[in-house]
Amino acid sequence: MLEQILLSFPKKPTTRQLEVEQNGVKFSVEFKKVKYLRMRAGNDGTIKVSAPLRASRVQVEQFISSNSAWVEEQQRKYAMKSARIEYFTEAELKIEAVKLSEYWASRSGLVPERIRFRRMSTRWGVCNIASRVITINLELQYFPPECLEYVIIHELCHLRFRGHKEEFWRLVESFLSDYKARRKMLR
Repeated sequence: MLEQILLSFPKKPTTRQLEVEQNGVKFSVEFKKVKYLRMRAGNDGTIKVSAPLRASRVQVEQFISSNSAWVEEQQRKYAMKSARIEYFTEAELKIEAVKLSEYWASRSGLVPERIRFRRMSTRWGVCNIASRVITINLELQYFPPECLEYVIIHELCHLRFRGHKEEFWRLVESFLSDYKARRKMLR
């Protein structure tokens, strides 16, 4: 009987939404079953806040204010990302990278087993010397073609030299005399 009575009462909502605007920035706030206030940046430039169900609007606004530097940094990053020039589509980048690697492999004798592609946050390319597989960062689509060529040559040179010692850089320079300028474009 008690079960039937309890089942007839509507359950408390487990989440609720709120929109907050501060300093011209809109925040999407979701109150849900969490212990702490959290903030994250969406891919579309929005800032999303997760708040405990019992948090007040004042607490949320104070939390947002106390993290204003972080919010500004996220807004700056989004603005830079959305203003980027796309030199290649993803498909064009892959085609161009394969062409360049074939061209430079034939000239240098440094032949990779395979070229792979993925998004990486800290590297432009990776060379697995043991498997002779080169991985190229898809983010290179936002850089001039000269940068892609530099990364291809850089990774091919790792097939001969493991680290970044003087002989490695001499080999890179033997193929690209302006490699330092190209490398600087990636920083």
